[in-house]
Amino acid sequence: MVRSLTASIEAAVAADIQRALPAGAPLPPVITIAGTAIRPGYTMRWVTPVLLDTKRIRKERPDIFAYYSKPGTDHWELRKAGA
Repeated sequence: MVRSLTASIEAAVAADIQRALPAGAPLPPVITIAGTAIRPGYTMRWVTPVLLDTKRIRKERPDIFAYYSKPGTDHWELRKAGA
């Protein structure tokens, strides 16, 4: 729920800024939202994550996967029954 709320706020801010720019102009990579007396300021930036294809590395280079892999953090996982 928090992620969907954050995403909708980000989309609304980006849409407001896009309306203020000339037609066809790209959005700036960093957007600063000024704070007020009752809330802090925020910085919204475009982030492009880098992901590793671990399934492919495990399949094509199991030696590299075994050398660099480490156990993750134990955690509870809730799934729908039968899934």
